[in-house]
Amino acid sequence: MNRFVYADLIRESVRKHNDLDFLHIKRDRQYRTWTFGEFHKDLNRTVSALINAGFLKGDNGIVLGENTPEWLISYHALMFAGGCAVPVDPDLPGADIREIVSQTEPKIIFCSKVYRNLFIEIQKERSCIEKIVLIGVECGTGEKDNFYDFIASGDAGRDALEARFEPDDPVAIVFTSGTTGKAKGVVLVQKNFTSAPCHGVARMKVTSDDTMLAVLPLHHVFGFAACVAVPIVKGLDVVFIPIIKGPLIIEGMVEKKVSILPAVPRMIELFYNNIEKKVSEKGLWVGFLFKMLRGISRTLGPFLGKGFRKKLFSSVHEGFGGNLDLMISGGSSLKEKYFNGFKEMGFTIVEGYGLTETLGPITICPYDDIRLGSVGPVLEDNEIKIKSPGKDGIGEVLLRGANVFPGHYNNLEATREAFDSEGWYHTGDLGRVTDNGFLFITGREKDLIVLDSGKNIYPDELEEYYSASPVIEEIGIFGINRDGKEIAAAVAVVSAKIRKMHSRENGREMVKNEILRMGKDLPSYKRISALVVVFDLLPRTTTKKIKKPQIKEIFESAGRFSQNSSCTGISLTVREQELAETKEYQTVIDIIRELSVQTEVHDINPRTHLQFDLGLDSLKLIECMSLMESRFRLTIPQESFPRIETVGDVVDVIREIKASVPDMGPDMDQEPEIDFASRLARESASDYKIRGNGGLFLRFSCLLTYLPGRILWGLKVSGTGNLDPDRPVIFIANHASNIDPIWVFGSLPWNIRKKTFVLGKSELLKSPVLSFVLPRLNMIGVERSGNVMSAIKISSDILKRGDNLLIFPEGTRTRTGRMGDFRTGAAQLMKETGVAVIPVRIKGSFKIYPPGKLPKIIGARKFTPSLRFGKPLTFHNLNVDQITARFKEIISKM
Repeated sequence: MNRFVYADLIRESVRKHNDLDFLHIKRDRQYRTWTFGEFHKDLNRTVSALINAGFLKGDNGIVLGENTPEWLISYHALMFAGGCAVPVDPDLPGADIREIVSQTEPKIIFCSKVYRNLFIEIQKERSCIEKIVLIGVECGTGEKDNFYDFIASGDAGRDALEARFEPDDPVAIVFTSGTTGKAKGVVLVQKNFTSAPCHGVARMKVTSDDTMLAVLPLHHVFGFAACVAVPIVKGLDVVFIPIIKGPLIIEGMVEKKVSILPAVPRMIELFYNNIEKKVSEKGLWVGFLFKMLRGISRTLGPFLGKGFRKKLFSSVHEGFGGNLDLMISGGSSLKEKYFNGFKEMGFTIVEGYGLTETLGPITICPYDDIRLGSVGPVLEDNEIKIKSPGKDGIGEVLLRGANVFPGHYNNLEATREAFDSEGWYHTGDLGRVTDNGFLFITGREKDLIVLDSGKNIYPDELEEYYSASPVIEEIGIFGINRDGKEIAAAVAVVSAKIRKMHSRENGREMVKNEILRMGKDLPSYKRISALVVVFDLLPRTTTKKIKKPQIKEIFESAGRFSQNSSCTGISLTVREQELAETKEYQTVIDIIRELSVQTEVHDINPRTHLQFDLGLDSLKLIECMSLMESRFRLTIPQESFPRIETVGDVVDVIREIKASVPDMGPDMDQEPEIDFASRLARESASDYKIRGNGGLFLRFSCLLTYLPGRILWGLKVSGTGNLDPDRPVIFIANHASNIDPIWVFGSLPWNIRKKTFVLGKSELLKSPVLSFVLPRLNMIGVERSGNVMSAIKISSDILKRGDNLLIFPEGTRTRTGRMGDFRTGAAQLMKETGVAVIPVRIKGSFKIYPPGKLPKIIGARKFTPSLRFGKPLTFHNLNVDQITARFKEIISKM
């Protein structure tokens, strides 16, 4: 056996682990499992079928589809038949797929059903394609040209593993645009596949008892190396997740007791954020306990070990199935918060560094010597060197060895540019190596911003800094030339939370102010000098690296187009094109035509944003969902709301619901049993009862808590003459202390107080005591972030039935005493219901009862607290943002 030949390693492993489970995938609610022996037989059949179909040594074959066992079998069958596999990114536009076909001239295509029509079209243009075989989630025997009908002609007894290869024999051609936007074919050979299983496995303490989760796309080298090359050589079993959805990922981890999760940083961040969200939803006590356990882990964990930390956070581990131990992070750097957070909970995260040109990891941290920010020492059989390091030791990272590819496919010029005369591959990445060999990546050489002063700005460092803001979803930073000088520019995305709770104009202004605020804590030369704020996520590679050339185009386009128009052309993926041709999509477009006020139908595509591009506010979205349920005769669950931002999101949700409810019938015009808006109000109110009937609890509890304000602190109330009990109003007040709502309610005459409701954060209702008390004080629990349709709907219903609503438009109490930004909800409700607004100014409550401290009792009268009701306001000729600004201005001056 040659340890530099991937095929030899597979042959030995398959024979050694013949009876062990290898591949798992859930289909029709139960798992289909292949042992290594069964994989061997299907591989034999596939190779034999390929040869019978005329596939020859040196031929190419495309593999394109979801993560499935058939994908893995097809890939290796192409190799053992003597050819090259060409794994293709499923999210590429059709034009890019055509270009890959043009360059590689594949003889056979293994693809998911959604791509069949595209390849049939290409087949008419290019005679090289002789066969199209369906793999993926729809490859069952009932489908024409399916995988199993194809391999049925093969011979299971003809041992494909007997084929012999040399270390430099080609295995695959991988096309990647990377962050440059220029696709080139990377030829990977047998020896490139050997370092990860031979050396990386030992470094990570992985054994054949481990179970790997294959959620990373297998067409990318990180996913392939971790989820295919390592398991197939070392005898691990793999659980395939064909569709990347949180519930499916967790389901696979729990049901198959997954112990290893290879993931990109953004996936790890989502898992961690979800843990924090669940903790916050369980109330203040659970949140306090969670923080206390983290403190204990930080203090005692280094001495008592990982097992101690696992016991502290056993419930978190159970949520992942109880076996998850190791996360392998690659593709980009992981933020300190998530690295330390998972470490404190008893998980191990190792980071590695690799490229398409190295078949994934060429460096990786040891399991027992992980270091924050480091991707570890280089793997055996490879070398690393830093070219021209500066005073800080940073220079371009050069690589040489078994992992490094031999060159680009049919592109000698690109190959010559990639290597120097000594055979070192120039990665274009910047980094430094410590004395003990640990590599730290600091950014891309081409992204480095060099100022006139000679100082360097590393965009990766700044992107991580600004991304910590809750206002910013993500940010791409790059250098541009202005007046002959290099400056730092950025394209920033408004966070999902802000997108859902504020208008486009407010969101853009909030991000600009946040960039200015955070920049004050940086050296002046590191501050962003030019900024464009957008609302769509930035274009990224498969491993979620920002495509800098494309965001530069977005930045430049912003100067040629207005902020309200599309800045760049959209190239839809094959999946998006297929979605746009479905009956569901056409029905959704028809509904949007009835509701949209800003955009013509021909401007709509699956990525069109319902709010920002189509002008559908919260109430219009509710109306839209009502029509959807009526036309499709289905129920859209409330938990789906946060997913719905674009036209494509709506169609995806509807198709998923229809797929889960068989035999819905042909009639799509029948009204559902209960309309969406009514059901939404009912579901939103499930944690409380809207009373408004003047209960004794409401009558006396407010007075009992309000009177101390008058007696102890001398609270002065004015403006009650502006109150009218005979018409509904919206009270909007500044929010400086927890006693504010008590003061407002206590100041209201009883005939107004009994029919006034206040919106509060829903997590307060998780407490057994508060869940009893607060609803009886007319408090309605709403989510402070996420989808706001429920809050808008329930608020609208309260006003329409003649009751009043108290809103604190800052969203939360001030932490500094200064009034914060106002959200647009009150203005939107006023515009859409015609209800007047009464401004309420509260003074002195912050000094009496500031956040995190006990109320001041002695000497508090010196603060002269006051509460004033203003005159009713209505605005007819202003937009929502202008009205919101007026509200803040009026309250500030009261």
